[in-house]
Amino acid sequence: MPKRDKRQVAIVITVVIVAAVVISLVVIFSDNSRWQDKGDSFPPGTCNSTKCFIENAVKRKDPTICGNIDNNTVEMDCYRNVTQVAVENKNQKICERVGEKDIKNGCIAAVAAAGGGGGSTGSSQPDLSCSLSGPMYQHCLLQFARETLNPAFCSIIQDENERDRCFIILAVMNYDESLCNQVSNADRVEICHLYMTREFIPYNETG
Repeated sequence: MPKRDKRQVAIVITVVIVAAVVISLVVIFSDNSRWQDKGDSFPPGTCNSTKCFIENAVKRKDPTICGNIDNNTVEMDCYRNVTQVAVENKNQKICERVGEKDIKNGCIAAVAAAGGGGGSTGSSQPDLSCSLSGPMYQHCLLQFARETLNPAFCSIIQDENERDRCFIILAVMNYDESLCNQVSNADRVEICHLYMTREFIPYNETG
């Protein structure tokens, strides 16, 4: 084969290879963008650890990724992490995709309290001087729960001790013993029920 023909064949092959690579990159980028923007199914094989699922759920602002986690407790923690992102971005649409009812409602309530979305907390709006978008996020959730008497805020508190404390306080303030069943720690569940049987309740006074 003449050298000229060989060069032409080589050029054609090179062009085909480059075109194939470009098309592949466009398809991959398009798929990732479509998934991120519209919340399509999480690409299989992307993660092989719970940490990876949580990081991707937060990064993609997609709580449905948390559903890939086998451990229920960790899955709930994953939802709460994404909830904070929803509140910081004042994006109720993120909340609506949370796979756990109480956390979903808490997310919607918090986004509404932060000034985003159209959701209702079911009570009067809390004092917005406490910012849900800053480092006092967890503390503000507890404060909002107490001011609105809305246990939905308790559901999205990430620290278990503070979350339990929130539910106990709201059980006492609302005279609703059923909220004791939302407490995670068995010892604190008993304490919650004990407080509900007392005429004088020190937890509410000092909590």
